Amino acid sequence: MATQYALSVKQPWAALLVHGVKTVEVRRWTTRVRGRVLIHAARVPDDRPEALQARTRLSREGSETAQLLGGIIGVGELTGHRTYRSREEFQADQVYHLNHPSWFEPPQLHGLVFTNLRVLPFHPCPGWMRFFKMEWDEAAVSLASLFSDKTLSHRRPQLLVSVRNAAEAEAAMAGGADLIDVKEPERGPLGAADCGIVTEVIAQVAGRRPVSAALGELLDSFWKKPAVVPQLAYTKWGLAGFQRHLPLFWQWELTHAVQQLAEINPACKAVAVAYADWEPAQAPTPDEVLTLALQLRLGAFLIDTWHKDGSTLLDWLPISAIARLRKRCLTENLPMALAGSLGPAEIQTLLPLRPDWFAVRGAVCQGRRRGAAIDEGKVRQLATLLKAGNT
Repeated sequence: MATQYALSVKQPWAALLVHGVKTVEVRRWTTRVRGRVLIHAARVPDDRPEALQARTRLSREGSETAQLLGGIIGVGELTGHRTYRSREEFQADQVYHLNHPSWFEPPQLHGLVFTNLRVLPFHPCPGWMRFFKMEWDEAAVSLASLFSDKTLSHRRPQLLVSVRNAAEAEAAMAGGADLIDVKEPERGPLGAADCGIVTEVIAQVAGRRPVSAALGELLDSFWKKPAVVPQLAYTKWGLAGFQRHLPLFWQWELTHAVQQLAEINPACKAVAVAYADWEPAQAPTPDEVLTLALQLRLGAFLIDTWHKDGSTLLDWLPISAIARLRKRCLTENLPMALAGSLGPAEIQTLLPLRPDWFAVRGAVCQGRRRGAAIDEGKVRQLATLLKAGNT
């Protein structure tokens, strides 16, 4: 949370300003304020004919912005001001301020010069006649923007359930799981199950759901070739421990593992896994992992927790940081999964982000113990929660 200067401007001039159609705002007074300034749309619009004429310069998006009243609609950098001492000087800058020369009134007017103008998600708040200060939380506003993104409204996150055998796979499917993931929880957050178990689960699923498999930590298994298991849709490795060694070594190893997977099992997609608790895991940061995932055009991006001590994804990453990563994935059309000891409360909080999958294990086990058996009823509860969250 930071204190920001804001300037209230009547519509449609405020919209013209934040969309960069005009870059100079005219006032009878000048100011020493410089730097970042929030643009506030006044509650009362300008209904004069010249204002209506100026509004025709706006695009469809700009016209929608011009309808917003009584709140922050954008931001720009106030870099300086110009002094107009005659109608001729005022008219010479008309292309920047868009005002008719008849607006000029002696002895002088001042033009506040803006650059780097851009639209922000609408934030209702009272304005003031001149510059005023307000508390501004950029992360919260960015998150609100993502929550209201129309491209997310139609997405229903799917439920990924991690199982350790064929019987658990059947229970997970009966409960409504959309994707079956095979792992051995006693071997770590991404503990690899024996190849025979993976094969048995795929046979049990029999094409009714996609199946993925965890392959352990890449640092412990990079020398092994990925298992050739037909009908496996996704595989993933963890990246814990790499920061103890050469910090950039993980990039080469993951690239090599992905290349091997493409050669051995081309129908199977690699998933990049970032640990929210990357510091204790001694792993690369989520931003670093996502950057490489985008470069390699991997099949998905998963955020998980390394240390299974009862803490959750939200204990390690604020929702604003997860939202920022989600936006990057959406921009590049990379599917995203969220995991990390998520239960109903955490999933409810994260639902507005509309990840492609919520990945769970402990939340659907008896007694919420990762090592216990899958409870079909708990799977059904989460599946119902995700369906209800899309209505």
